[in-house]
Amino acid sequence: MKLSHHQIKFLFKIQLWSCMLLLVSCAQIVAPTGGTKDIISPKLEQSKPENFSVNFQENKITLFFDEYIQVKNWNEVIFSPPLTYPLENRIKGKILEVSWQDTLKENTTYTINFGASVVDNNEGNVLDSNVFVFSTGNTLDTANLSGTLLKAIDLKPEKNVLVMLYRSNNDSIPYKQLPDYYTRTNEKGKYKISNIKAGSYKLFALKDNNQNFLFDQPEEAIAFSATRIVIDSNELADLYLFVEESKKLFVKKATATNYGNATLVFNKPAEKVRFESLRTDISNNNLLAEWNTNNDSLSLWILGAAPDSLCLKIYDEKEMMDTILLDLPKKDSLENSTNNKITKPFKLMVNPNANAMIPLGFNQILQLKCNIPLANIDCKKIILYNDKDTLTPTCRFDENNKKTLQINYPFNVDSSYQVFIPQGAFSDILGNLNDTIRFGFTIQKPDFYGSVSLQVNGLDTTKNAIIQLLDEKQQLVAQTKSIGKNTFKFENITPGKHLLKLIIDDNNDGKWNTGKYSEKNQPETIYLYTTPINIKSNWDMELNWELK
Repeated sequence: MKLSHHQIKFLFKIQLWSCMLLLVSCAQIVAPTGGTKDIISPKLEQSKPENFSVNFQENKITLFFDEYIQVKNWNEVIFSPPLTYPLENRIKGKILEVSWQDTLKENTTYTINFGASVVDNNEGNVLDSNVFVFSTGNTLDTANLSGTLLKAIDLKPEKNVLVMLYRSNNDSIPYKQLPDYYTRTNEKGKYKISNIKAGSYKLFALKDNNQNFLFDQPEEAIAFSATRIVIDSNELADLYLFVEESKKLFVKKATATNYGNATLVFNKPAEKVRFESLRTDISNNNLLAEWNTNNDSLSLWILGAAPDSLCLKIYDEKEMMDTILLDLPKKDSLENSTNNKITKPFKLMVNPNANAMIPLGFNQILQLKCNIPLANIDCKKIILYNDKDTLTPTCRFDENNKKTLQINYPFNVDSSYQVFIPQGAFSDILGNLNDTIRFGFTIQKPDFYGSVSLQVNGLDTTKNAIIQLLDEKQQLVAQTKSIGKNTFKFENITPGKHLLKLIIDDNNDGKWNTGKYSEKNQPETIYLYTTPINIKSNWDMELNWELK
């Protein structure tokens, strides 16, 4: 029977819909997910010898697990007392063989802490029992030492620091010999050395930069107990990490990133440094020195046209300590010739310490802070006015910083002010002129600020102390010194969260001092108030601080 045109068209639509339904149903098929994620740690089913064995005389142990395993970060495994040669490993499926070349000491208990180095093959789950103990003698030693290691300067924990014990009483032993026992601190600065033979030990900690268990680099951070530690059961000892002040002064880094300017960074404050130009076209009179507040960084500005390089002899008092040769960027070049980084031409930038959004602090001086030291200024061109009058300020350079211009006037908290400085009113030492400067500002009212009255309980008032108020970035806001009292007050403080720090200033030099191992000097003691304090406007906060 012959189908009509409409019948053919109808059958075609049915076939088309059938194909579309088939495609949709195929697209909705879901692939297998692989089942539940494995979160079970590999378990040690057997070992040769058994854990906590005695009279062990072999050079390997064999561990049998319940699943296939792999090793990661093997260098983090702790074998204590330490070995001279590296600890070796070999994996056969579910079996881990740990071996060593050293001959073990007699009548000694050894511990192997695998940490997070043994994991399963599938998900990297860490071994659930990561300490293995055995003895080469008849008994296992059971004494333990634990504690917390903090950085002395800010009392923050430090991880991955070696904590070591020595039987020897020789003070030079941390420089020369491997420890008898050791461990490493965790993320919270906690440490524990287990299975120690009871006795008296020297305790020493080291941030081991070259991983050789020896204090042989002057910038390695250390901590130590001033007296020997007697360990007979479970003992506690906290440590404070510091870097000794180097005897020798040297230049850590020398850079020239901008035209006419070079920076020298020293390893410590440089109190008596002088420099001498070795170029005949640059005399010492052509060099302007600018030190940072810590006195460990020197910025040298070249007056006049700068050459393509700078060559200096650096002296510590009378002794020459270094010769510095630096390529200098060209004035109009976008490419820094020292490190090939792209930089903009060095232009004079001026930023006031107050504007429409930031009021000038009560009793503060209006300042213009520049990125290049200033050479000349025409104060008559600086126009200051309020809502009614044009005023006559005085201006001068900051005595200690030629990058700062001070504008003095008896400002009133009830007035608003405008500053106008035309182009070319002042110039920097490189010959750059200022662009037109225009800004307005108000004066912060006294009741905006808050204060803190502080009583420190437990402070030895026979000792010198420095009490510091810091902002949340630990920048110094205010400080006071004390001897013979335990009450203090900080006034006119900007509202917000602050920190309190107290330094026992043993040598009364007005600053915190680090320690010295060879002289048995610990770093000066620091106390931190336990929580940030929230200073509010027009409010005198009263605090009692119990020193612990």
